[in-house]
Amino acid sequence: MTGISLRELLSLVGKLLLQRSEGDRFEMHSLLHYYASQKLLAQPDLHSRTSDRHSEYYCTLLAEFEITLKGSGEQEVMNEISAALPNLKAAFEWAYTHRLAARQAKALEGLALFYSHQDHNGEG
Repeated sequence: MTGISLRELLSLVGKLLLQRSEGDRFEMHSLLHYYASQKLLAQPDLHSRTSDRHSEYYCTLLAEFEITLKGSGEQEVMNEISAALPNLKAAFEWAYTHRLAARQAKALEGLALFYSHQDHNGEG
């Protein structure tokens, strides 16, 4: 989503700005995340572009997950979705708020299947 290489990400890990978590995921300490978020909010155009890229990435990911949720490898994908759920929700909400109907449609089935498999239809 960021468009930077694995090498650059690992460089940020080396500088203690990111931590590597399960799989190919990276996490940022909550205070550093807050600071970066505040800096981003101070630049509305950059914030909008970044949020839109985030939304496109995670809505596309949900569409890809949908295929697996209908086939084999379901549990692995369920774990990936659970780990990414805050990002997935934010991405879908951005698409909804900005009336990006095609993006919402692309993500909707995967998100609905996830909630259905988790037996959380009310939340979905």
